[in-house]
Amino acid sequence: MWKIFIAVTALSATLCGFAAEDVIGTVNAQNLNVRVMPGTTYSVVATLKKGEKVVVLAQKGKWLKIKAPKQSSVWIGGACVKDGNVIKEAKLRSGPGISFNDFGTIRPGAKLKLLDEKRGEWSRIEAPDELTAWTAAEYVELPKDAPLKVEDDVPAATPAEEKKTIDPLPFISKPKDVTIEGVIVGISGAVYVTHAIAIQKKNEYVPACYLHSSKGKLKFFENKLVKIRGIQRKVKGWKLPMMEVESIKPIE
Repeated sequence: MWKIFIAVTALSATLCGFAAEDVIGTVNAQNLNVRVMPGTTYSVVATLKKGEKVVVLAQKGKWLKIKAPKQSSVWIGGACVKDGNVIKEAKLRSGPGISFNDFGTIRPGAKLKLLDEKRGEWSRIEAPDELTAWTAAEYVELPKDAPLKVEDDVPAATPAEEKKTIDPLPFISKPKDVTIEGVIVGISGAVYVTHAIAIQKKNEYVPACYLHSSKGKLKFFENKLVKIRGIQRKVKGWKLPMMEVESIKPIE
């Protein structure tokens, strides 16, 4: 009787997309963010609903390493993939551009499922089986005595530490001194830039330039009309140019 029960349980797990040896966690929050790495400064790539199941691989402090949900936001540069086949080594990103968090490297020969979503030279893909992500441990219920691997509890990166790991930006234009009047708006999901400046066109404000400030004062001016001056350059793969901010003045 017990042998039959165990066999049926293992078969059920396999049919649901899980292997019998997987540690399966159950989401116990109404909405649970899944991130690229263990830390709230990293991009949210998926949101899980209460009752959803996840494959848990390891724990690091207050974070669980899980298999990335298939619906995760995962992108690859178009020059690196052809007909779903990776033709040269590439970094997967959490959004359509090199300013987004690095999901890891994928090597030539890998087969990907391309989704019907493109942004410029970037294509969105279904999360590969081997891709991992992270979520908050307190909102995932685990089986009692689950054999869970514990990784070294290294503190999550701060925004400043995170930016140090970013590859040098591939600028494709000479720097020029510019002044722009507009509204500073926050953007989500990116690493190197957190804000953009939007200028008025007809009856709406349209983003015109990404902003980066080593002084970190952009949030103070969020949603305010300002005159901003800095050094602007174009970045390969980015829809908008980027400005290194030198001065900001509110417009009354």
